[in-house]
This record gives sequence, C-alpha cells and structure tokens, in this order.
Amino acid sequence: MGAVVLALAVVAGCGSTASGEQPATAPAAGEPAKTSNRQQIESIKADCMKQQGFKYVSEPFTLKESDAETKVRNGDYEAMKEERSKQGFGVFIVLAGGTRESEAPPDGPNDKYMSNLNDAQYKAYVKADNACYAKGVKQILGKTIKTRGDLLKQAKEYKKQLATRELDGDPELVTLADAMADCLKGKGHRVGATNPGAVARNGFVNFSAIHLKVVKDGAGADSGAPAMTPAQAKPYLEREIKAALEDLECGKDFYAAYAPKDDAINRRFLAEFGLSA
Repeated sequence: MGAVVLALAVVAGCGSTASGEQPATAPAAGEPAKTSNRQQIESIKADCMKQQGFKYVSEPFTLKESDAETKVRNGDYEAMKEERSKQGFGVFIVLAGGTRESEAPPDGPNDKYMSNLNDAQYKAYVKADNACYAKGVKQILGKTIKTRGDLLKQAKEYKKQLATRELDGDPELVTLADAMADCLKGKGHRVGATNPGAVARNGFVNFSAIHLKVVKDGAGADSGAPAMTPAQAKPYLEREIKAALEDLECGKDFYAAYAPKDDAINRRFLAEFGLSA
C-alpha cells in the first residue's frame, strides 16, 4: 500500500534533509545477497494472507531516488540549495499550490485488488493484513504488535535514542551546531535548543508552527475549504524559502557533516525494524 511509504517518512522524521525509506545497498562483488528483515516479514505475510483467502503481492523492498535526492540526503550544498530555492523547508509548498519533492509514493501492488473489495471483504482484508503482518514481525523481529502503527511507534522511539546518542553526542556536530545557531540568531531567526538534531530541524519546526496557526485560523470559514488560497499562501512560501536559504548558508558546514550520519542512522533503524530492505 502506498500509505506504507508515507508512514516511513513520518518515522524517519521531517527536517532539513530528506528521510524515509532508503534504497538497498548492493552486496559487494562475490557476496550473496542477504535476505532483509523486511523481505522475510513480507514472505511470511504473503503466505499468511493466502491462507486467509486473499490475494497478496509482497510490497516492494526498495524505492528509486534521483541523484539530487541522494545528494540532499547527504548534505550536498548545491543540491540542498536547489531544493530549498523551490520549496523552502517543505512546509507551505502545498498550500501555495505546489508539491513537495518525492511527495507522492507509487501505487502499492495490492491497491487495485483492495479497491475492488466490497465493504465486508475490505474489513476482513484489513483485519487479516494486520494479523499477518504482526505474525511476520513476531517471527522475524521478536516484537509483539497489533498493527503496523505499533511497530512505527517503536521504530520512532528507537531512532530518537540513536540520534540522541550518536548525533547529539558527537563532539564535532555539537561544535558545528553551536556555530550554526549563533549565525541564525545573528540573522534574526528564532532558535530553540542547540543540540545537533534540534538545529537541523529548527527551520522546519518554526515554519510548521506558523503553518499550524494559519490552518487553524482559516478553518471553518467555509466547510471543506482550504485554509487559504495559493495566492494567499505564496508570501508565506517566499518567506520560508528566504529563511531556508539563510539556514543553509549558516549550516553549510554543519549539514555536510550531519546529514551523512543522520542518513546512516535512518538506514540502520529502518532495516532493523523491517521497514526497508
């Protein structure tokens, strides 16, 4: 299901560098390909679903990404500048009528099949889907869950622990984050906590708060109507882009050091929890 990919993005976290399901790393020449936790879980789930009387095709294990996306995830200055020049931190771009980079996941291999089920069949499918996924997770990861959401919560907490220990505890990153925070304050930007993880998310967090207020203030004017028109949102996006570029200039050295380490953590916890290949 396409929603799985979106869920992964939530777990990996939103911030200054793109995060989400990571592409698989090819084995070295001569090495046999290893079966990932996710592949094993999906194999168990597929057999279980068939036993429950449903057709099921295993979810894909990897996602393709462009060279630019790879560079952004690894803190490449030019790639980040290109992305931020279009969408800032990725907060107001949708209200302004645009789309975030890599926002739309591909359709899942079971989406069409599910869409043709009647209401009773669909409910039975979802129940079996959760049960079979939980069975695979228990057998491969040794974790007891009821739904995929339960595992995502555990993964999010684990990622937080890794980031606190390996990013916020990294002396080099702490020094670079302090310098970036001072630079941002000098440019008049609000800066909260100055640990590396907080500094990396600072701009996104600031504009998310503005976005939340805008949406809240615009809600209820007309039932179902957007909080504001694209024309009304455009000044917010322009302000966000300006802030994002200043954030990047202040954090040029910081992101070059922080992003690859953050990406490595993302790859690790997603693989360990069977959320990517």
